[in-house]
Amino acid sequence: MAIIPMGSFLKFDGGKLLAILLITPSIFTFFIGFLDVSFPARLITYLICFLFLFIRVTNKKKIFLGVGNKKVVFLWVLFFLILIYYTIFSVSKVASYTEFYSLLYLVCIPIVILYFFNVKNIVCNYNKCIINFSYYSCFAIYFFVSIYFLGFTNKVGYSIIPIGMDNQIWFSRFISDYLFVIIFCFFCYNRHYLIYIIAIVSGLYLLYYSGSRAPVFSLFFVVFLFVFKCKRKLFLTFFMMFSPAILYFLVIALKSMYDFNTYSILERMHLYNQALDLISNNWFGYGNSSFGILTLGIDKLWYPHNIILELLVNFGIFGFFVFIIIFYNVYKNINFENIFTYLFIMAVINSLSSGSLSGNSSIFVYGFLIIAMNNTGSNKLAINKK
Repeated sequence: MAIIPMGSFLKFDGGKLLAILLITPSIFTFFIGFLDVSFPARLITYLICFLFLFIRVTNKKKIFLGVGNKKVVFLWVLFFLILIYYTIFSVSKVASYTEFYSLLYLVCIPIVILYFFNVKNIVCNYNKCIINFSYYSCFAIYFFVSIYFLGFTNKVGYSIIPIGMDNQIWFSRFISDYLFVIIFCFFCYNRHYLIYIIAIVSGLYLLYYSGSRAPVFSLFFVVFLFVFKCKRKLFLTFFMMFSPAILYFLVIALKSMYDFNTYSILERMHLYNQALDLISNNWFGYGNSSFGILTLGIDKLWYPHNIILELLVNFGIFGFFVFIIIFYNVYKNINFENIFTYLFIMAVINSLSSGSLSGNSSIFVYGFLIIAMNNTGSNKLAINKK
């Protein structure tokens, strides 16, 4: 069995940037919770990224200064201006600004980091970057499995999640993303089969105990989509192998519909009905993060657990229309050999049943990567097909 080359861990490339941005926040969250200190985990991630970018600049490395599509940049700026307007004039005076700062923190900063990184480096060295990205994903899976076995976990309802994680949904999303990266590389590259298989089994173990449904469904969906699009010869075999698991998941999901609690399907239906009532009374929006004060009478962050309804409640038909145009531009740049296409689809599926706009920040980050990579040669991306 081949050994993972440690030299790749010492060089800052596209794979390492992706790992720092997308993987380290979950690990830092655990350590901060374990040490019982109050410090934002993602801030550590951003400081590391900016440090590496500073080193690149001082070493006269070329940095990336655009996505090559002025229309898309204009739409992002327009949506940001709409966000500012609806924050200032929102019926909420507390939650609206909290959500605005969260969007800056979780969406704008990662995009700025990617904006100034030479994305062409990821495109030109795509296979190498994604393989390195998968190594870090394996490390994250092994790390959290070790945490489980050592007992550094909390029980939240029926779910068991690591210390520091305050919501099982977010932990499940992290693990689902890592798992897909590993599965993608398992099918596409002829190496490290044993490492990948152990990581996949370990990741499924973590998903089972985290107890969140939507990330599991989104993972199943994009894996089948990936096999159908890029590994069609294996599709029938793959479908037959995993059909029992899918049927089991559907049975569990149907049974959970009768469990009326905060995260149940029935509770979400109640939130959806509240959102639809608000939209029918005002098609122009109530302002950023207005759902809480309108439905609970309390000016706090609360949302309908569906990004489409949240956009319509907050920004009305005009803001929603601009957002749809941005999504359409992401769709036009989709390449099914680009791993971020599948991660983006997973994020969209998850956003339809949980999370606020800032909580679904990965949609914006993956969408940006899809557009940026396409405009710097994503049409040249090619995975190693068997």
